[in-house]
Amino acid sequence: MLGVILARFICLLLRCALRGLLGGLLVLSALLGQPLLAEGTDHWLPTAIAPDANPLRPPDTSSPRATIESLVLNLDRVYLIGKDPEQPGRETIRPLRRAVRTLDLSEVPRAFADSVGVEVALLLKEVIDRVGLPPYSSIPDAEQVERQALTQWRIPNTEILLQQVQEGPRAESWLFSTDTVDRAEDFFASVEDLPYLPQGSTPGIYRAYTLTPGTGIDFTWADNQALPPWLAREWLGQAVWQWLAAAVAVISAIVIALLAYQLARRAERRAKAQLGRETRWRTMAALVLALLLAVGVHALIGWQINFTGAMLQTIARIFVVIEYSLLAWLVAVVFSRIPEAIIRSRRLRSRGIDSQLLRLGFSTSSL
Repeated sequence: MLGVILARFICLLLRCALRGLLGGLLVLSALLGQPLLAEGTDHWLPTAIAPDANPLRPPDTSSPRATIESLVLNLDRVYLIGKDPEQPGRETIRPLRRAVRTLDLSEVPRAFADSVGVEVALLLKEVIDRVGLPPYSSIPDAEQVERQALTQWRIPNTEILLQQVQEGPRAESWLFSTDTVDRAEDFFASVEDLPYLPQGSTPGIYRAYTLTPGTGIDFTWADNQALPPWLAREWLGQAVWQWLAAAVAVISAIVIALLAYQLARRAERRAKAQLGRETRWRTMAALVLALLLAVGVHALIGWQINFTGAMLQTIARIFVVIEYSLLAWLVAVVFSRIPEAIIRSRRLRSRGIDSQLLRLGFSTSSL
């Protein structure tokens, strides 16, 4: 015990000495009028990496021209990487995220922002690849924006609108408007039958995204090199293989959850016959398993099987209802067992007024 106290005392003395030394250096530096790190010590600081290699560098959204260029160039890079069999699809994630940064997603629910952003960016590229853009010099740059006091600009002969954000963390950025984000799927449906323009197009980039499992884009799946053609056919906006994979995942989860629940209830009936009282911890374990399976299948459909569009949002809402229902059921079972544990520990009469009040209180709390 004495050794521990002595060791703590020595550590305290060393800490005070170091603080005093640092304070003395700062005071001395101030008196001499010199910074603590002299100008000749810049080599102590880490040198910034090249801008193109910096994943934190935001895309240029300083004008309509810069924003359109950021969207197009980043998705051109996604296309080149996705077409290269030597590069994995995950390498497309960074340019995809940079392209999404050109969109105003402020009105998209946070839970869907990532998936909606990628889809909208790709749909806008599909539209641009079919209807084209005006001459580069006619798209306003930062100088023209300032000179003409522009706050919005529309791509000629389309309803695709770019607006300057007026407030918030992205104030003064030029982004594709919330209305454009909301209507991107309609724009694509209107031009889907038009041929791609011969220059600067990225044919099939949106379809490749919808067919690629997991994150990123890999054209191996879209070019029917990884699947038989019939599995790549679309039904209700998703590929046949995606529906089959989702069905297998859902059915497997339901079977496992029901089997676990039935086994739990059967074991609890046997325990009740032997002990003379009901135990529900096995039911709780089965409900926890069911909840984990629901969350897992939900994530699998959204992130690995990669459902997209309105169908993804519909399925996500269904799973949210299922997950909260299972959670409510689990809470109700737990709260029903707490008063029984108190009654047994306090040795209260099972049908006494105190026991009934305990049960009533916890039942009300579970609601």
